[in-house]
Amino acid sequence: MNVVKRWFLLAVISLATAPTVAQATTFAAPPRIQIIAVDAATAGFIDAPLFRWRTDGRALQFNASVSPFTLPVDVYFGVIIPGGRTFTWTTASTTGPVLIEGLHPAGQNLTQTDFVASASLGGAPRYAFSNGEPLGLYSLFVLVVLHGADPSDTSRWIAANMSPLILSE
Repeated sequence: MNVVKRWFLLAVISLATAPTVAQATTFAAPPRIQIIAVDAATAGFIDAPLFRWRTDGRALQFNASVSPFTLPVDVYFGVIIPGGRTFTWTTASTTGPVLIEGLHPAGQNLTQTDFVASASLGGAPRYAFSNGEPLGLYSLFVLVVLHGADPSDTSRWIAANMSPLILSE
């Protein structure tokens, strides 16, 4: 398991299990993050989220949103595949979003109050899984960090969320 995946999973577990204390603070509530994977053939008509998919070559369409935030942030939207390799979507010049290995921001120095991956990336990310893809648990993730911060430094994270996707035959 690579270091980024281990830190990411630990941070998500820590955030989910931390006790909450009702008190007045000067910190704003963390942004809300939504991650969705839908059948690309029915996207727009039936947007029911999928958590299981097959390696039959049909495309999945992905999207994510983050709201609200006020600080300048960088947003990372990607997937951790079985075996621990991390890929993120980034903007391509003419072909729409592309999935490349490593942590690359889907949006940088964002100061507006909302982020939608499909708008920031120039289209909704799509991916067709083939028979050569590793089977098992894929973890879709969104990571929000202070602008310019190293995304592997968990102390710079503002918010994070993860959604499972099981790939089977």
